[in-house]
Amino acid sequence: MILKDEKLLRQLSEAVTTFDEGLEIANELIKELLLIGGHTKALGLSAPQIGTFKRVFIAWGSTGITHEEGWNVYINPVLEENASDARMFYEEGCLSFPGSTVRTNRNSEIIVSTLESDGERHRYVLYGEDAIIFQHERDHCNGLLMFDRVAKSVPQEANTGKDKIGRNDPCPCGSNLKYKRCCGK
Repeated sequence: MILKDEKLLRQLSEAVTTFDEGLEIANELIKELLLIGGHTKALGLSAPQIGTFKRVFIAWGSTGITHEEGWNVYINPVLEENASDARMFYEEGCLSFPGSTVRTNRNSEIIVSTLESDGERHRYVLYGEDAIIFQHERDHCNGLLMFDRVAKSVPQEANTGKDKIGRNDPCPCGSNLKYKRCCGK
């Protein structure tokens, strides 16, 4: 597993040429995750994180390919479109940066496609945490890290009971900082 090497993890991954090649990489990813405790320790892992710069990742979820709780395999994944304008704040961590977390604001309903065993691309709608995990792991394939997705602002919906967040008010993102030093920059 590649740890804390931003330069290496920022490489762009290449598409796999066959489903079988992608499945072989996905099986390696599952083995790697099982060694550290499976889905109780991480909800996803991408090929670049183990030094294989191919567009493959696995994600623990309940929607997507399996439509039941378990590992979903994404081979040459594409985020086709946002299924709605809905967004979601999420505290993301990453196996490649142990102990680090960032608060992100990502699309919470997306339509994705992936290469399947029949050699065709199939489309799926992902919601909530499943959508967040897909975007995080797909970012690895694109050479992006969670640090590139830090939430820069807080929506006014977080402003319960007030017309406006004051610069010296606690930031509603939960950081325990003043708004002006956090999301209000």
